[in-house]
Amino acid sequence: MTISATDKFFFDTDCLSTFIKVRKEHLLFKLFEKIYIPYEVYDEIKLYKTRFNKMYMSEIVDKFIKSGKVILIELELKEQYMFVDLIYNVTEKYKIIGKGEASVICLAKYRNGVIASNNMNDIAHYINKYNLKYTTTSLIIHQLVLKNIINTREAEEIWSDLVYFDGKINPFKMPYYTYKDFLKSNELVNVN
Repeated sequence: MTISATDKFFFDTDCLSTFIKVRKEHLLFKLFEKIYIPYEVYDEIKLYKTRFNKMYMSEIVDKFIKSGKVILIELELKEQYMFVDLIYNVTEKYKIIGKGEASVICLAKYRNGVIASNNMNDIAHYINKYNLKYTTTSLIIHQLVLKNIINTREAEEIWSDLVYFDGKINPFKMPYYTYKDFLKSNELVNVN
């Protein structure tokens, strides 16, 4: 499945917050003209009470909303029906997922966009079921390198910041401990 830079990218809380926590959110807007978040993701972001760059995460996102770089999206009726089904697992007895994950799945399905999430254990089933396009923090970092926005040394530094964040080891559940290890994997997808 081909992902294009012109696709709409619907960010889940985990993917967006990953870049904010390591103070690299500005890089997202060098790769994506705009990113889209549903109100359910925005509500989750408002729950963060830690300051990053002397601002709460919601203040950082608010700044990008005011600049037009982040677009808040409300679910339409058909998306709301699917959303309720996903979070309460009404139709299908599968793993219950969070509101952020559920909302980006609905948006990607009905608006033909790309999910930006790191919760692959939670959403892989739905990506396969609905044949959805997706990206992750790992793939975004790789695209930043491919497009010469950052170099491999900078990618390694960002990766290291994510793997060894705030005195914890791998709190963001990066799939590999280094960018170099990621490059050796078979997970690479090229965004045009």
